Amino acid sequence: ECIAIDSSEAMLSIVRKRFEDKADRLKTMHADFFDDKIDTEFDIITTFRYIRHFEYAKRKQLYDKLKQNLKQNGLLIFDVPNINFEIKQKLEHGWGSYNIYDVFWQKDDFIDEMNRNGLEVKYIIPVGQGLATHTTSDYKLEPMTWTVAVSRR
Repeated sequence: ECIAIDSSEAMLSIVRKRFEDKADRLKTMHADFFDDKIDTEFDIITTFRYIRHFEYAKRKQLYDKLKQNLKQNGLLIFDVPNINFEIKQKLEHGWGSYNIYDVFWQKDDFIDEMNRNGLEVKYIIPVGQGLATHTTSDYKLEPMTWTVAVSRR
């Protein structure tokens, strides 16, 4: 059973359409995670290309709410942009085409942020390492992001 939560009804509509053959196992909830209280505890929460868009004060709020919604031993799975890849990529291709706020981490800084916020890193999986073959820069050997799984302490 899966519950898709989003503040955009349009996105929820896309999810319902994409998984209409599994409608008996998919529920949707129109909610803003910052403003609405979600009383359910989950075994797994996934959120990709989301946490990275907030400054630390908002991420701290988000971590607190996510911990409340995770069952004991539950996992929060999300993506963490690698600063060593992202900054060099943006310098090489120009910052002008990146008009959205993103935070990037070094692996140790990310682990520290999780620890400060009562989360324990269980897995860190490099993603996209060596895929930036269009360039001769050394950063192409870095993972673009990591997919991580963390749990409540």
